[in-house]
Amino acid sequence: MVDEMEQAGHTPLLTNAGKAMMGQINKTDKLDAKGLALLLRNRTLPSIWILLGELRDQRELPRMRMTLVRIRTMFKNRIHATLPKYAIEIYEVCDVFGVSGRKLLKERIRELPPQTHHSAEKQLELLDDVEDQIKESELQIKAVV
Repeated sequence: MVDEMEQAGHTPLLTNAGKAMMGQINKTDKLDAKGLALLLRNRTLPSIWILLGELRDQRELPRMRMTLVRIRTMFKNRIHATLPKYAIEIYEVCDVFGVSGRKLLKERIRELPPQTHHSAEKQLELLDDVEDQIKESELQIKAVV
C-alpha cells in the first residue's frame, strides 16, 4: 500500500490512531477521522518514519537470514536432544556439528532405533540444506549492501 501511495505522489504517514486519539470519551470512526484530520492539518499527527521502497526490499535479506539461522538452531537442538534419550554421548569434540564432530555424529546415530535414526538422518540433511541457504543469503547480502 505504501508503494502505491508513493508512486501516486503522496507522502504516506504511519501512526497509531489509538494513541493519537487519547483522552476522547466518545469514540466513533467519524470522531476519530475528524480528530486525525485535525492533527494532520495542524502538523501534530504523531507518525513514524517509513523507509524508502528500495530499503524496505533490502531489509528482507537479513530477515530471511535470521529465519534460516533460527531453523538451523532448531535442527541442531533437536539432534542434541535426541542423543541423550538413548544414552549417546560424544565427548571427543566440542562441536558435534563441526567437521570432525559431524563424522562422529554420523557414526553414533547409527546406534539409534530405526525410526529415530531415520529422523536424525533427515534432520542432518535438512541442516546441510539450511546451512547452504544461509551461505547463499550472506552472499546476496554482501552483493547488495
